[in-house]
Amino acid sequence: MLGAVVQLCHFGVQYVLISRISTGKLRMAEDKGLQKSTATTLVLVVLLDGARHGYDIAREVERRSENRLMFSHGTLYPVLYALEKSGDLESCWEQPIGERKRRVYALTDSGRREAEKAIAEWREFSTAMSKVIGANGHEQPA
Repeated sequence: MLGAVVQLCHFGVQYVLISRISTGKLRMAEDKGLQKSTATTLVLVVLLDGARHGYDIAREVERRSENRLMFSHGTLYPVLYALEKSGDLESCWEQPIGERKRRVYALTDSGRREAEKAIAEWREFSTAMSKVIGANGHEQPA
C-alpha cells in the first residue's frame, strides 16, 4: 500500500510506524511515536557494536535491513539528541584526517541496558504478531 502508514500499539507503547515509498524501501516516518520506539530501538541496537556517527548509523540500518529501512535526518537526529539527553548515549566530536568534523555517539551503561530491554520487547512483540499473522503469512481464520 503505497504511502500508507501503519501504526501498531502494545501496552501503550508504539512499536511500528513506517511508510512504504515507491522504491520498495520503508522510510522512518517523522513522528513522535516512531522516535520513541522503533527508531530508538534501531539506534540502540546498532550502537551495541560500537561508537558511530549519525550518517554511519543510518547506513548500518540500511545495510542490516538489506536497504528496506531508511532514516531521514528529521527522524534520526532527534532520536540521537533525546538518547543523549536521557543519558543513554554520550557523544564527542572527531575529525579524521582529510575529513570533516563529525559527532560520534556511543552507548553508556544505561544505553546498553535500554538496548537489551528494547530487543526483548521487540522479540515479544514480533512473536505475538507472528502468532496473529500465522506462519504462512496469511490471516488466521476467524
